[in-house]
Amino acid sequence: SYKINIMIGKNFKNKKSFFNKIKIKNNIKFVKPNIKSFQNFYKNFDTVFSGVNTTMYEQLQYGFKPFCISQNKIQTDNGKRLNNKKYINLINLNKINQINLKKKIEKNVNFFSKPQSSLSKKLKKNTLYKVCNIIKKNI
Repeated sequence: SYKINIMIGKNFKNKKSFFNKIKIKNNIKFVKPNIKSFQNFYKNFDTVFSGVNTTMYEQLQYGFKPFCISQNKIQTDNGKRLNNKKYINLINLNKINQINLKKKIEKNVNFFSKPQSSLSKKLKKNTLYKVCNIIKKNI
């Protein structure tokens, strides 16, 4: 029942292998990464999955509380701190199942859902650099 948009970067080395593993369904769409305005792009979505990386900070700036997957120990350590402070939803792919993930998605409240919250105001009014500093001070 979900509509899924997948954006893969131009430099993704395993693109062919990735496309071969994904079964194309009516609810899955691939988005080209040449987006001029992420703010306009993100207006079309209510949930975002991301790595624990720079894109995650952009998603926070646009009001999302993203579901994040770490790819290495540094990202896992940073992700745990951000998860404990309720900035992101860190997902451990080895421990999650479809039912739990669905429940997490349904319960997820993005920051733009509470636009008057102090955190939402801080994230939205600042540049990406300042967003990173705000988060750094809080973890």
